[in-house]
Amino acid sequence: MTTFDDDDTNRHQKAISDLEAEMKLLHWHKLANESALRAALLRTKQMRTADRRKDTTTPTGESRKEWTARIIADEKSKPLEVDRRFIEDYQRDERRAETSLREETERRLVTLRKARERLERRDTARERKKECDRIRKLMAEERRRFDGATTGVEERR
Repeated sequence: MTTFDDDDTNRHQKAISDLEAEMKLLHWHKLANESALRAALLRTKQMRTADRRKDTTTPTGESRKEWTARIIADEKSKPLEVDRRFIEDYQRDERRAETSLREETERRLVTLRKARERLERRDTARERKKECDRIRKLMAEERRRFDGATTGVEERR
């Protein structure tokens, strides 16, 4: 029975030591993040101070166009900074849009196919009706000729 207790104790102590190591690592990351935040705040404060020292008036006329072009070129030259979640969300949205487009295209193709089939059925029915009308007309003419021929025979008698 002591071996089970020793194994449980060893596992328990290992789990505790693993948790302590993880806590130390998390504490180190926390300190590093706080330090980075302080540095970023300091840089921001320095940049604001420097910006205040500069002439903040917006240029007018032609110089304004040059100033705007310079700012746009500067902003375009900077890399777009996005986090992993933004990229994942963007890719997910792109996949959704692609799927939606594919489904919409398929729906339209099905609709067009059904419309073409309806038109073909109508054309076929129209042709059959024309043929039936032609045959009826021929039969009516035959009947008139037959009736006329029969009437002519009775009159001769």
